[in-house]
Amino acid sequence: MKRLLVILAGLLAVGAFGAPTAAHAYAPTPPPYPPSGPTIAVSDGTVSEDNTVVFSGHTRPFDVVTINVTYGSANGGTNFFAAPRRAPAPRVLIGTLNADAAGFWSLVIRLTQPGWATLIASGTTALAEPWTLSLRVRVLDDGVLGGLAATGVASGRLPAMILSGVGAVLLGGLLVFGAVRWRRRTAGVDA
Repeated sequence: MKRLLVILAGLLAVGAFGAPTAAHAYAPTPPPYPPSGPTIAVSDGTVSEDNTVVFSGHTRPFDVVTINVTYGSANGGTNFFAAPRRAPAPRVLIGTLNADAAGFWSLVIRLTQPGWATLIASGTTALAEPWTLSLRVRVLDDGVLGGLAATGVASGRLPAMILSGVGAVLLGGLLVFGAVRWRRRTAGVDA
């Protein structure tokens, strides 16, 4: 009887641990994740006004891709003090093009307005479902030191910066001097 119980316990253990393993031994390969679909890229994330970027992507072979650009303000298209409901930035149609036999496409786009330029690519999938992808590019104003922020010595504010630094050091020294003098004065009273 004990031998039968040991055999049954062994079969139960093999069944409990072996069945899930056997069930998953022939599982089909899952589809790739994330699912493949159209992709886009841009050569530069920041350019100066009137410079070009290469906007490229990958779709199905010979797909027709429509390219648009919208321009927004320098603070990303939102203005804290503006009315809450503004008209959307108009889309500028750059054109349409066909992907090559491998599904790749690219286009050189000149960005003409400072702020944010949103590059938009659109087309249809194999099931005739529309797709739209977009990227943002920062377009710097050429009128401000070649598009860079005015900071440091180049801003012409060096004398004011020196005076501020010297003033901060003098103020710190006066505070330390006053604290030491106050401490000495109160130490003599307590004694």
